[in-house]
Amino acid sequence: MTQWKQVQHLEIKFLEQVDHFYDDNFPMEIRQFLADWIENQDWDTASNSESMATVLFHNLLSQLEEQCSQEKMFLQRHNLKRIKQQTEVKYRANPLHMAGVISNCLREERRIIATSCMLEQPNVNKFDNCLFRYIMGFVSKETERALLKEKEPGTFLLRFSESHLGGITFTWVDQSENGEVKFNSVEPYTKSRLTALPFADIIRDYKVIVDRNVPENPLKLLYPGIPKDEAFGKHYNSQPSTGARSSPLATQRQCFYSKMTQWYQLQQLESKYLEQVDQLYDDSFPMEIRQYLSQWIESQDWELAATNDSLATLRFHDLLSQLDDQYSRFTLENNFLMQHNIRKIKRNLQVHFQEDPIQMAMIICSCLKEEEKTLDMAKKADQDNIGSTQNTAMVEKQKELDYSVRDIKNRVQETEQRIKSLEDLQDEHDFKYKTLQSREHESSGTTPIEIRREEIIIRNMFIELNMKREENVNEKSFWLWIEGILELIKRHLLALWNDGCIMGFVSKERERALLNNKRPGTFLLRFSESSREGAITFTWVEMSHNDEPQFHAVEPYTKKELSAVSFPDIIRNYKVMAAENIPENPLRFLHPDIPKDNAFGKYYSRPTEPSEPMDVDNDKRSNGYMRTELISISEVLQSPENLCPMSPDEYGELQRFINPAEINTVVCQVQSS
Repeated sequence: MTQWKQVQHLEIKFLEQVDHFYDDNFPMEIRQFLADWIENQDWDTASNSESMATVLFHNLLSQLEEQCSQEKMFLQRHNLKRIKQQTEVKYRANPLHMAGVISNCLREERRIIATSCMLEQPNVNKFDNCLFRYIMGFVSKETERALLKEKEPGTFLLRFSESHLGGITFTWVDQSENGEVKFNSVEPYTKSRLTALPFADIIRDYKVIVDRNVPENPLKLLYPGIPKDEAFGKHYNSQPSTGARSSPLATQRQCFYSKMTQWYQLQQLESKYLEQVDQLYDDSFPMEIRQYLSQWIESQDWELAATNDSLATLRFHDLLSQLDDQYSRFTLENNFLMQHNIRKIKRNLQVHFQEDPIQMAMIICSCLKEEEKTLDMAKKADQDNIGSTQNTAMVEKQKELDYSVRDIKNRVQETEQRIKSLEDLQDEHDFKYKTLQSREHESSGTTPIEIRREEIIIRNMFIELNMKREENVNEKSFWLWIEGILELIKRHLLALWNDGCIMGFVSKERERALLNNKRPGTFLLRFSESSREGAITFTWVEMSHNDEPQFHAVEPYTKKELSAVSFPDIIRNYKVMAAENIPENPLRFLHPDIPKDNAFGKYYSRPTEPSEPMDVDNDKRSNGYMRTELISISEVLQSPENLCPMSPDEYGELQRFINPAEINTVVCQVQSS
């Protein structure tokens, strides 16, 4: 979807922000008709390059000229000619300014779109924003029952579903005949279910049949004790039923199309007559007013208004009211461009004629007379074609209506496709989430994923959902990552996971917070975020020379490494190659403070033997071979300060007892040897 189409799908409050930065410097008509071409140009670069701005300026004029030649509607063709002339005059001497204006408009559009996306919430189009304050959020069943237990029967609360992403459900408390408290929940309402009926109406009309009695609504009080109608009453659907009286606005729209006005007769004339009409209108009294209010304008006595100040003032305010009605009509039709034009026209009229409404009446009267002359001239030139001209007008009107119908059908089809794709995506993630839960419980036995461990899962999943929504990227990296980790647990880490040795899904920031105040050598196990195939790693803490904690993480182990050596043996035999080239194991305590061998000893492939590593005789096997063992070794890259054989304080203490010249002599002898 292009940026301009995204703008047109915004809510009214965001469209009003867009409306503010389109004016005569960059008319919205240019943005509308040349949307694709404008978005394909690099206006940011052009605003700093005069040569590039000049090229784009002439290309813009060419695009407007081409659009004008292809436009069939008389009003649009008139507007495009006027806009092209104004743009050419305004920016001929300074195309850099034009590029800067367009660049700023596009930048503001992107900012408003981003703001709108951040404020979007699940099912916000079917669930009124005001109702969100009544939702308890993600509440466990135990907490839910504890909240409702002491409440009177019929009390219910709303919460987000854990099993259906984006779903909303409610639970109410009831009392059985023997006095026991019962809790009842409904199947979560997802986006597909909320499409048919608003959520407030679902609460109002919900019925339960008990023991084949008359259905009744069990929902009485919203937690903690708000009457249901008081909370949801103003959100009930109040649309009129079938057969209700049509609104005055609908009647006015029907009347607008039911009569062939003088203005529509003019539009069917040949081009030579239309050019004469084109010259009658300018910025003080634009042609849009004549187009939008053609029937009303022709029904008023403008000759009398041009001679009576009070009547002219009355007609001026009537004209503004008519424009407000047209604005409401375009609001119903979601026609943002026309709404923008109406606001601009109204401001111009108030500037030009607020103090002198008689001048407006005289201009309208003059325009109507000139139109009549032009129409009579055309009739006299071809009297025999009056009937055909009227037929042509009706055919043209029919074509316009057919085009509108086709456009509406296309928009409906596009909307249905978008809804279907979103529902498919929702169903896909519901299915995968359920599969994830079931497989996780099968793999982990008695250790399900806790809410604290789900933080990183939820974050990664919504990153992917956001990418799919904005960029339509068809990738499954998140689910591959989860599948890999589950496979890793099942095949290599099941016992460690069941015993709670693995911290699990922990971000790097959380990891450092957990290890910050622990003893040197404390480590924790977590799953890697960077490995797409599923991997596990460990991080330990140690103290630097200035007693600051330092954190070290090892390269993650995948199923390839764990197939060769078990993870407990890796932890037991892990070594770090320090500067003095003496390997040592930095892992001492499993978080929070469990000695390593106590935590992993029962998982070692064989107990640690007391024999020396180079005791060849004891390492002999019956088959004549020495025993070998795979161990993990990491080489620590030391800083220049750590590479010194002694610290500056130690070197200073040494200088107190030994002459510096003697030290230099010894160093030179060592280097020469």
